[in-house]
Amino acid sequence: MANHVMLFGFLFAFLATGNQTLTSFTRSCNDDPYRCDKDLQMVGGIQNTFITTTCCNTDNCNKHEIQVSEHNNTVNGRLCEVCYGLDSYNCNINGYIECRGDQTDCVDIAVTLEKIGSSLTCMQCSTVSETSCRGAPHVCNKNDTSCIDILEITKVGNQTLIGFTRSCNDDPYRCDKDFQMVGGIKNTFITTTCCNTDNCNKHEIQVSEHNNTVNGRLCEVCYGMDSYNCNINGYIQCRGDQTECVDIAVTLEKIDSSTFTFSLKGCATPDACTLGPKIIPAAKITEEKRLLCYRAHRIVQ
Repeated sequence: MANHVMLFGFLFAFLATGNQTLTSFTRSCNDDPYRCDKDLQMVGGIQNTFITTTCCNTDNCNKHEIQVSEHNNTVNGRLCEVCYGLDSYNCNINGYIECRGDQTDCVDIAVTLEKIGSSLTCMQCSTVSETSCRGAPHVCNKNDTSCIDILEITKVGNQTLIGFTRSCNDDPYRCDKDFQMVGGIKNTFITTTCCNTDNCNKHEIQVSEHNNTVNGRLCEVCYGMDSYNCNINGYIQCRGDQTECVDIAVTLEKIDSSTFTFSLKGCATPDACTLGPKIIPAAKITEEKRLLCYRAHRIVQ
C-alpha cells in the first residue's frame, strides 16, 4: 500500500472562555509520512492547542483510540512573546510566556481556517398530517444562512389539511412570515419561523390568531380542483392584512410523489405570489399556469 493510513486527534483549549475544551477527531488516508506519530503543541496563553497523530499501514487499521500521553509541563528556560487575536490577522503582544517541556520554538501564526462541517446544520423532515415533525440533523449548503420551519394549514370546506417542513434556508426574506390565501371554499395559511444556530429548528411553531376584521377590499373568488380554471362566483371580502388579490393555477407534487392540480382566486397577504408557492411544505410546484397578484379593489360606499 503506497499511502499510510492516519489517525488524527485535534484538541483545542480556550482558557479565556471558562476553561472550555473543544475536541476534534479525524480518521483518513495520508500521503505524507512526516505527519505520522507526532505530538504537536502551540501554547499562546489564552489558546492552547495540542495535536496528536498516529499512523498504520494495513487495510482499515485506523480503528483504535489514540492514546494521548501526559505532556511535560516543566519550565525549560525559554521565553516567547505571547498574544491571541480572534477574527484578526494581528494581536497585541501582552508579554512573554515561559515555554515548557519540548516547546523550544516560538510561533507567529495568522491564518483563516475552514473547519470540516463548518456549514450550518438544521433539522430536516416533512409531514402532511401533523403540525410538527422529528427529523435528523442535515448539513446545509454553504449558501444556506438559517434553519426554517414551515407550517401550512389549508381548509377546504369543513376539511383541514396540514403540512409541515423543517429544512435549511438560503433566503432570509422567507423568514418569519405569515401568508394567507383565502378563496372562499379553500383557505390557506402558511407560517414560517427561522433561526441560525445548529439544529435550532426543533420547536413547534406558535401560530398567532389572524386578524379577521373586514378591511374594505374585495377580490373575485373561485376554486377549481383538478383544473387550471375555475368559474368566478362573486366577490370575497378581504380581512386583516389581506390587501391583494391572487389568481393561481398550478400543479403540485407531494412528498409521496402524487400530484394534484388546482386553481384559486381570492384575497391574499402581500408576498403571497412571490414567496407563498416557494414555501408550501411537503410539496413543490411542477407546473405553473398562472401566479398573479394585484392590489385588491376598495369597496366604494
